[in-house]
Amino acid sequence: MEKLVTNIPDDSNGYQCNNFLVEEQNDPLTVYFYSLVKKFIRLFSKPFPHQVLISRKTLEGNWSDFKQSFPTTYRQWLDYESWWIVLSTLIVITTLLFSLLYIFYSAVRCCIASSKIKTTDRRCDCCKRHLLNIFIAVFVLIDVFAVSSLLISSQYAEYGADELPRRLSYCIDDLSFYKKETDQKIRNTLVDDFQKLNESLSSLIASGGKPIVQRVKKITGAHAMDSFLNISIEAQELLKRVADDGDKLKTLNDELFSLRNELTKLYRTSINEIYDCIHNDFEIIKRSCEEIGNELTDIDNFTLHLQQDILTSDMMNALNMLAESNIAEIFIEAISDFKNGEVELNKKIQEKEQAIQLSIKEIQHDLLRIADTLSMQIRQIKPELLHNVLQQYMGVNYHNTVQYTWYASLTLCAIFSLKAFYFLFALCYGCFGRRPNGYRNDCCIRSTGSKLFICGIWLAIILLPVISALTAFLLLIGVNAYSLGCWPLDDPFSRPDMLSVNFF
Repeated sequence: MEKLVTNIPDDSNGYQCNNFLVEEQNDPLTVYFYSLVKKFIRLFSKPFPHQVLISRKTLEGNWSDFKQSFPTTYRQWLDYESWWIVLSTLIVITTLLFSLLYIFYSAVRCCIASSKIKTTDRRCDCCKRHLLNIFIAVFVLIDVFAVSSLLISSQYAEYGADELPRRLSYCIDDLSFYKKETDQKIRNTLVDDFQKLNESLSSLIASGGKPIVQRVKKITGAHAMDSFLNISIEAQELLKRVADDGDKLKTLNDELFSLRNELTKLYRTSINEIYDCIHNDFEIIKRSCEEIGNELTDIDNFTLHLQQDILTSDMMNALNMLAESNIAEIFIEAISDFKNGEVELNKKIQEKEQAIQLSIKEIQHDLLRIADTLSMQIRQIKPELLHNVLQQYMGVNYHNTVQYTWYASLTLCAIFSLKAFYFLFALCYGCFGRRPNGYRNDCCIRSTGSKLFICGIWLAIILLPVISALTAFLLLIGVNAYSLGCWPLDDPFSRPDMLSVNFF
């Protein structure tokens, strides 16, 4: 078995315990079969009284403490395992009695059997033979299914047992990651988040009763008054801006008109100089004078006047109507009531502010104490103990144990397969073999099938007590492993008895 390696995951990888589920192949038939097995185990399982049966030292792997306490707790163990002990005992006793009765029946039948063998069919022998063949065929199919189930289950069990140390190591590493992550979340929730809440409460207290009044206005519909008042104020401001901008436009138009007159006067006074300049011998001066003359000639065609009306008459009328509506005077009484209520609320909040701040500080102190307590409890979790237990019981010899167990299961499967082949060939010989006669008496006759049946039956009778004892032993191990390990992991909230176990 390879050495167990502790791989503590970082924040980027997260949890790794369930990574093997990504590679699983879902077989509906196998899933349904194991679901029936789980329901059967859960039906007869009892809550595990760990407070009475095991101690903390036993949980840490100290089996000497368990051996010392077992003489005083064996009655509680028997009570906890009562259903499975009864079921295992019934399996062993029933199979043992059946084997003994069959041996006794065979001995008596052998003693009183007639020495003369009848070779002719009696009345209704044909119907009896067909009914027995059908019954045996069903039995053979059940036997083959049992062999297949045993082979598949043993293969799954061998693979799962071989992968168990690695998966458990990942789960223990996940516990370390969970310990770190949970401690950080507790700090964030109880300390940082409360600090943000404290800042939010402080801002609300500083704002006084204004948020409450606004909330009441919103619920009662009185916030519409604020909207109307804001619209009236904005209309008045807009009219003022329009009037100011109109005056500025009027001033600008006057300046543009003066500019136009000055340019016209300039053209009239300088027309002769421009004409002389155009007839100048230098081409550059001549071209520039022509451009200046053309610009001054077209000065009358330019519109140096801006539109005086910024808004349309309809918009101006609407703004005047809103400005002259005196909404503030209409709602002045209601608005003053809300303002007075806000002032009263501010006074009451200021009176209680000191008590509120003291309460917040007490709550913050309590949350800090709770966070420290929880962090201390979480830090007491020591995954190293689980790693030590895992290394102790799944160390170097674990792989060899799994291999030998796999070989034993293959041997058991081979025995079951041999018995199934006996019955299968016996059924084929019985259904399709010839009747024995004095002329053709080879192996392809019905009596060969009966001999194979006898061999298969005696093989089953001989091995039945051993297999029943092995079944009872594996039943006790399997149901306890599922009840104490797999079931709490599969559905932890259905097992509060296991959630209360303190391994650390």
